Amino acid sequence: MSISNQIKIQPFLGVGIAFIPKFLKLIRTQDISNHNILPRHIDFFEISSLDEKQMEEEEILQWFLFLDGKSITAHIFGFRVGTKSGPSDKFISKVNKALSIIKPIFISEDLSQFKIAPTSIDTSPLLLTGETKKYCVDSLIKIKETVEVPFLLENPPISFMIGEQDFLTWFSDCLDLSNSYCLLDIGHLLSWENIVGESVIIRLKDFPLDRVVQIHLAQGMVDYTSKYYADLHGEPYSERLYEILLYLLNNCPNLKAVALEYFNLFTALSTGLNDLQRVKDITKNFLKSKPAS
Repeated sequence: MSISNQIKIQPFLGVGIAFIPKFLKLIRTQDISNHNILPRHIDFFEISSLDEKQMEEEEILQWFLFLDGKSITAHIFGFRVGTKSGPSDKFISKVNKALSIIKPIFISEDLSQFKIAPTSIDTSPLLLTGETKKYCVDSLIKIKETVEVPFLLENPPISFMIGEQDFLTWFSDCLDLSNSYCLLDIGHLLSWENIVGESVIIRLKDFPLDRVVQIHLAQGMVDYTSKYYADLHGEPYSERLYEILLYLLNNCPNLKAVALEYFNLFTALSTGLNDLQRVKDITKNFLKSKPAS
């Protein structure tokens, strides 16, 4: 079955939370039932920041059983989309082995984000040129042909841009030329809006929103002196974030999932997941108003 058909027949997953699996490994050291910790009213879980080490079978088995019975998506580092080298065959083999255990509905990675050492993650500046567009398209085609579940390319956080091309046009070209799908992070869209001073909602009218399959929600903070955007993965959410969420819910016909992002699930639970119910209510109303297919 083609990736397009896999996505179109996939039911809407609902509202989930994204977090790193280290939290679940910590539960193993405590005399605590996961049923008393993990919020059961969450529709799905996204496992974030999986790298080559964390995709090893012995690592996966330390946290995977805690998620039994829930749908899963996964955010994986190492595809190197947008770089000349792209994803290696060895890396893709490791990914497919991990996917056979985790069985996620979708996987994703931020554009231009890739691992450079066993203990660090590097987010390289996004270079907006025709050459890097070709690298991105080539990588997306390779991933689509070799990875066993749909891959969603995520728009990156933007604090500065290098190159002669407009980001949203460059990004949509990559998706169209490779016939790929994406994950839109609203916090990252806000970082772009802050840099260029344009309304992201107006600009999204020209974006291929039929290629948006998942949404990430996470609040960030802008240093108004340097305009640097810190992607905090926390709450509370701004009203501007909700405005963009509503626009995307009403204009993305293939949308399948909305995830609230947290660096640390302990932090998320300590806040009471304050924005979760509002996001669920908004999404529920969206589903009620959506015409039956």
